[in-house]
Amino acid sequence: MIKDKTVGSRIFDICNTIFLILFSCSILYPFIYIFSLSISDHMAIAQGRVTLFPVGFNTVAYRVTLINPRIWQAYGNTIYYAVIGTAMYLFVLSITAYPMSIKGLYGKKVIVIYFMITMFFSGGLIPIYLLILNLGMYDTLWAMTIPWVMNPWAMLIVRTNFMQIPESLSESVKIDGGRSFTILFRIIIPLSKPVLATFTLFSIVGYWNMFFTPFIFLRSASKMPLQVFLRSLIVNPEGREGSLVDAIEMIGPQMPSPARAGLLIALSMAAIIVSIGPIIMVYPFLQKYFVKGLLIGSLKG
Repeated sequence: MIKDKTVGSRIFDICNTIFLILFSCSILYPFIYIFSLSISDHMAIAQGRVTLFPVGFNTVAYRVTLINPRIWQAYGNTIYYAVIGTAMYLFVLSITAYPMSIKGLYGKKVIVIYFMITMFFSGGLIPIYLLILNLGMYDTLWAMTIPWVMNPWAMLIVRTNFMQIPESLSESVKIDGGRSFTILFRIIIPLSKPVLATFTLFSIVGYWNMFFTPFIFLRSASKMPLQVFLRSLIVNPEGREGSLVDAIEMIGPQMPSPARAGLLIALSMAAIIVSIGPIIMVYPFLQKYFVKGLLIGSLKG
């Protein structure tokens, strides 16, 4: 029988609940505020009357954002990098973690130590840049994917998950004449969906938010991802990325200066909402694997 909670426990629960509510509000407030700015009246935005909920209603910012061909080009680039990069990431992660999970593999401890060293020491940005430049990968898809396909920390977690799968399953496949790739792709990977789905989410979010890497390894504006487009829009909203001319034509040529300033802010906020939409829609489908995958992969078998 569970005893009644003490006064101290009740006070802790109340304080914990209040803290979590306040923390949740601090997370939700920026999203609500940005969305409110994106659909509010432009004069209200310029006058600073939008604090949490929308003031008025205006969808011009979304119409201008969605007809801008630059944002769709940036969207396509980001999706391309995320899909190709995540596929390569999962493949390398699986074929690296599987041998490390096999009992009796010669030199396994030395290889694991080698991978662990790379978690704490690296050559730095300049050697990576020179390597990519000399390999001819500069300003290509491969500069955005190949250098990041190996993550030692993720490999060790996936390896631990693979080690928890009963060895008898692999032995039964070997008896039937199956090879290592058959065991990996027919037995190990299907039984490791939670942990692989977790790192799929990590990879997609990483590519979707990639901002610094394109500035270093890409030169062509047509290859820049979505986050770089957002930066250009926010820093220079009246430039080619902002398409403010289209907005003025949509509203009318006699736009007052305050409304123009409010439109600039609304355009930036609308672009941010449009850019985070796919991640918000993808996350619920993978969230159920998130905690389970990390817990399974972190337990020693």
